[in-house]
Amino acid sequence: MMPYFKILMLLSLCHYLGAATSALDERIIGGINATIIDYPYALQIEYYELVCGGVLVASNWALTAGHCLNDRDTEVFIIRVGTTDRGSGGETFEIAEIVYHPQYNWEHDDYDAVLLRLNATVSSPYAQIIEMVPQGSLLPQGENITVVGWGWINEDYHDPDDDNFPDTLQQLDLPILDDETCNATLSEYGIYTDRMFCAGYLKGGKGFCNADNGGPVLYKGLLIGIASWTDNCARALRPGVFTKISSIRSWIDNVIF
Repeated sequence: MMPYFKILMLLSLCHYLGAATSALDERIIGGINATIIDYPYALQIEYYELVCGGVLVASNWALTAGHCLNDRDTEVFIIRVGTTDRGSGGETFEIAEIVYHPQYNWEHDDYDAVLLRLNATVSSPYAQIIEMVPQGSLLPQGENITVVGWGWINEDYHDPDDDNFPDTLQQLDLPILDDETCNATLSEYGIYTDRMFCAGYLKGGKGFCNADNGGPVLYKGLLIGIASWTDNCARALRPGVFTKISSIRSWIDNVIF
C-alpha cells in the first residue's frame, strides 16, 4: 500500500496544479510529427471519421482497444494502413471477423483488447507487422515508452474544421509510473487492474487523447501495450492507462496463428 505521506503529496500537487489545467488543453497532446516509415505497423480505425488507432499484428489482423467497437455497426468501419496522413492514402480494408478478448469487461475496460481480421491481406510497402513482448514479461519500470497516433491534439470537442486532429501521425514519449502511483491517482476515475499499466507526467501537459485509443505503445521497438483509457487528456495527476501486451500475448497468438 502506498505510504500515507505520498498520497498527501499527490493530493497537494493536484491543488497546486489545478489552476494550470486550462493551459493544458492545446498541446496525441504534446507530441511531435512522425511518419509511417518510423511506425509502419500503426493504423487508423475509421467510423465515418477517425475513432481509434490500432496496430498490425499479422498480415491480415489488427489489434485495437475493445471499447473502440462498442455499440457501433461493424459494417461501417474502415481500417487504413500504410499512410502518414490522417484519413487519406494507404490501403483500406473492411472487417471480416471480430474477436474480443474472452475476459474483456466493457464496464471497466479490463482486458481492453479486440482482434480484427481484415477482408484481405495487407500488401502496402509502407505497412509492417509489429514485434510484441512475450507473455508474462515484466514492465521496464521508470523507463520511457512511445505512444503513436492521429488522435486529438486539443482536448476541447472538435469543431467542423477538425482543428482538434493533426493532419499527420504523432509520437510522444512518456515515463512508466509505478502501480502505487497509478492506483493513487486513478482509483477515483476507474478500475485499475493487473492487466493495465499507466504512464505520463504528473504535472500534465502531455498524453494521449480521443482517437488515440487502441494505438501502439512501444518500448525499444517492441509492442508493450495499447492505449486504453484516460480521465481527460494530459491533465495533471491523470496519467494514461494502457493494456499490457504481456497479459494478452498468448490470446493474440492463439487467434492469429
